[in-house]
Amino acid sequence: MTRHLIVIVLTVTSALTVAPSAIAQSPPRFSLEASVGEGTGWTSGDYGGAHSELAVDVVLGARLRQLAGGGGLVAGLSGSAHGGGVYDLLEPRFPQFYLIAAAIGWENEGGGLRAMIGPAFVQPMSGDGRTVGVQGRLDVAGKVMPRLAIVASLRPALVPDYRGDMVGLLAIGIGLRLR
Repeated sequence: MTRHLIVIVLTVTSALTVAPSAIAQSPPRFSLEASVGEGTGWTSGDYGGAHSELAVDVVLGARLRQLAGGGGLVAGLSGSAHGGGVYDLLEPRFPQFYLIAAAIGWENEGGGLRAMIGPAFVQPMSGDGRTVGVQGRLDVAGKVMPRLAIVASLRPALVPDYRGDMVGLLAIGIGLRLR
């Protein structure tokens, strides 16, 4: 577990220290985003087919600098809860997960489109079987007021080794972003 935590801390630290001189010229624009939606998960392991349930997500993002080709470099730290869905007595309940992810990516000039990817610390809600994975996100936002936007998000995650099985997660949500 310590090794996984070190990887996440190093990723966040390096994402937040990219091009300090460029950041000094234009301060980062921070955002806070929260969404709720539906999550689905699948594995070829003991849990049977795909399952869907509630998924929630909170993201603290920062636009670090402008990029020469347009848009900007963004970094984020997110916390998610991803349900496992319905089950029956004939197969084990699909696991529910908490994810903490550090991500880096691109945001278009107006901030309406954002794509990020990065490592994730994955904790089953049952408390055992901690592991690491990777989580991506694609956000589309539309301004409602000068500092408030409605946002739709798509968040795929891959957990390569959860108790010997590879688990895929996908969440779709809608929420609000404050800048």
